[in-house]
Amino acid sequence: MSRLEALKQMLAEDPSDPFLNYALALEYERSGEIQKAIGQAEKIMKQDPSYLPVYYMVATWQYKAGDLAAAKSHLLNGKALALKQNDHKTANEIQSFLDEIAE
Repeated sequence: MSRLEALKQMLAEDPSDPFLNYALALEYERSGEIQKAIGQAEKIMKQDPSYLPVYYMVATWQYKAGDLAAAKSHLLNGKALALKQNDHKTANEIQSFLDEIAE
């Protein structure tokens, strides 16, 4: 069984698990299915908007896909969430990415 199949099977048992959904998004990205990765990440943000790791990754994928506006939006939302969660390291990483793509 592939990792993709295994993740889908685990998600069938617990479809709202943010970590499993995130792992599935990463697996889609690894297999070159960026749009599926983005869709999976957006699903996570709807189900659990406090799941911070997804914001940076979805912005990365959107940037690679050429959607700069969506990437910036998710980065700004992720930075606000990181600051709300008192996660200054993540907020700084997100700000660095914002600075990089603003140039």
